[in-house]
Amino acid sequence: PKSIPDQIREILRKVKDQGRIAPWPLVFADYARSATYGVRQGYTSLLQVVKQCGEVVDAVYIDDFQRGSRDEPEWWRFAGMCKNLGIHLFGVSDGFDLEGESWEEKLRLYNLFTQMEGKNRRNRVRRGMRGAAQRHRVRGKLSLGFTRIPEQDESGNLVCRPDGRPYNVPCIDPATKKYRERIYELFNSKRWSCYKIAKLFSRARVEDWAGWSEQGIEKLLANPDAIGVFISNRTTKVYNHEIRKWEKKENPHSEWDVHYDKDLSIISIEDWRKTKRRLAQIRPKQPRRRQS
Repeated sequence: PKSIPDQIREILRKVKDQGRIAPWPLVFADYARSATYGVRQGYTSLLQVVKQCGEVVDAVYIDDFQRGSRDEPEWWRFAGMCKNLGIHLFGVSDGFDLEGESWEEKLRLYNLFTQMEGKNRRNRVRRGMRGAAQRHRVRGKLSLGFTRIPEQDESGNLVCRPDGRPYNVPCIDPATKKYRERIYELFNSKRWSCYKIAKLFSRARVEDWAGWSEQGIEKLLANPDAIGVFISNRTTKVYNHEIRKWEKKENPHSEWDVHYDKDLSIISIEDWRKTKRRLAQIRPKQPRRRQS
């Protein structure tokens, strides 16, 4: 939460040092929104100002080159627009400056370094996430029936991160375990459909949520964590340059990180097998989902 104010403070200091004024209504930011997306409120507002007020805007300041856009065609378009309008473009943290006749060469070099840094960052994040999965730590939202508790070592001491916060590991949630069990009971014993179960859970506001869907119930039924099998690294995000969007790509089974903990089983193996058989039977009969 402090990142954006820190960036703005340094930018305003640079603006003042260069003898310019930055009116507060013309200071834009995007919270928790990656620069890989062109449709961002702050960035879109900046584009509108540059287009409509190019004659009165003298310069555009960004924290660093990557904060403008990580989409190379979009960044070329914006930089070219600034150059055509005679607007200076500065990167405060990295010293980027769209001045001089060699601005195109600068742009290519910064794009190259940005892509390399982005790729290295993603690899470091994946490495950290796989390491956390292999240590059986919680990395995201757990499914129905589970919650998290602080990790302890063999002596009962908390295992903490470098910043002092404890790592978390999954455990069964007594408050929601009964609902997860109820799903399998309704599906296997009473032969309810996923749609009917979703309607029941929505009316009951399970987990304080009234938007349960047929697909959500089916995913819970098929999730092997119900028998204590936790799988991570199943997918990887890959950028599709043709449609300019990130897409999920399923990894080979050999790259999956699988952890089994019998103590985290909510249902028996027999019930799990019944569920898988029934899911396999009903899926061919329901090729289309309800549109409502």
